[in-house]
Amino acid sequence: MIPTEPGPQRLRALGAAASRISSIELTPSPALPVRSRPIEAEDFAGMRREQGAPDLLRAAEAAVAAARPDDNRLGLVHGDLWYGNTLWDGGRLTAVLDWDCAGVGPASIDLGSLRCDAAWCHGVQAAEHILRGWEAEAGRPANDIPYWDAVAALASPPDMGWFPISMAAQGRPELTREVMLERRDAFLNAALRQLTTAGRPQPHQTR
Repeated sequence: MIPTEPGPQRLRALGAAASRISSIELTPSPALPVRSRPIEAEDFAGMRREQGAPDLLRAAEAAVAAARPDDNRLGLVHGDLWYGNTLWDGGRLTAVLDWDCAGVGPASIDLGSLRCDAAWCHGVQAAEHILRGWEAEAGRPANDIPYWDAVAALASPPDMGWFPISMAAQGRPELTREVMLERRDAFLNAALRQLTTAGRPQPHQTR
C-alpha cells in the first residue's frame, strides 16, 4: 500500500535504493538490454500519436529529443521503479519487486521514475526527498535532472490511462485521473522550465 503521507525518510530510502541499484556495473545482454527510459516496452510515443497529446507533452518530446545528456556511465536499471514495486517492514524498505523492465542504462532513468512517482503521489515537492536520498547514497550530485524528469513524465499515457487504477489498487483511490494529470503536468512544467533555459539539461546543484 502507498501511504498518503510517507514521510521524508521513506522517500529518501527509495532514492538511496535507486542509487544502489545503479551502482551495479553490467554489460548489456539479451536478458538485460540497453534502456533509455522507464517502462520501455510500452509505446507511449505511439499512444500520443494515436490519442492526441496536449501542447505540453509535445513540447516535452521536442525538448528531450534536442537535449540528450553526455553521461556515458551505465549500470543496472530497474526500469519500472515506483512505490508500488517495493515492500516495506514498518518504515524499512526490504525489497524491490517486478524486474520485467530491467536492463542497463543511465542511473537517472530510475531516479527520474521515482521522482515522477513521488510527485504524482504526494505533490511536486516530494521529488526533492527522492533526490536527496539518491545523492546521499551515491556521494555525488545527480546530473541532468530536468532531462530525466521529462523522460519519466513522458513514460505515461497522455490521459494517464490505467495508472489511476494501479494507484487505487495500492490504496490510493483519491489519485483520480484528474489529480494525476494535474500533478504530472506540474512536474513536467517544472522540468521544462529548467531544461529549456539553456537549451539542454543542466547539472543539479546540491543545496
